[in-house]
Amino acid sequence: MTSIDTTQSNPERVPDEIKGWNWGAFLLTWIWGLGNNTLIALLMFIPFVNIVMPFVLGAKGNAWAWTNKKWESVEAFKATQK
Repeated sequence: MTSIDTTQSNPERVPDEIKGWNWGAFLLTWIWGLGNNTLIALLMFIPFVNIVMPFVLGAKGNAWAWTNKKWESVEAFKATQK
């Protein structure tokens, strides 16, 4: 039997080191979303939703990117998001 690593699939297990504001998600919105498998960023194309979506992505972007994509380590995540 193999053990399954659930640290990235469980949003409650997002490391404290990566919690915080994500400027890439805030400024690049849908481009950042496609690159990080965070398809909720495509809501940017809906009128009136696009006003608040950059702020939502900036605030929640790190957690969503961590859970939606496989990362080697926290350092690799930080380097990619930088």
